[in-house]
Amino acid sequence: MPGKAQFFRWLQSDPALREQYREARAFAADLLFEEREESALAATRCTTMVEVAALRLKLDMQRWVLSKRCPKRYGDKIDLTAEGGASLPIFTLQIGTA
Repeated sequence: MPGKAQFFRWLQSDPALREQYREARAFAADLLFEEREESALAATRCTTMVEVAALRLKLDMQRWVLSKRCPKRYGDKIDLTAEGGASLPIFTLQIGTA
């Protein structure tokens, strides 16, 4: 088996391999998301607070991993609107000769 460094050199030099790797990572993130749903359903079977705490830790870790692997899909969404739903003003600066 090649080492990590060699594999990442291959990724840099081969666009087709890079795309396959990207698809595989996205698929793995989707599988982790599905596992997260199953783990959340398992919360109904917890009988002690220790089990609940352990399950919460597992779910929080999975959420963090998902947010790092696929931030566009599973990352935190930031709302950039002011109170009342109004958009924030956008200022532009034009630099030129007069």
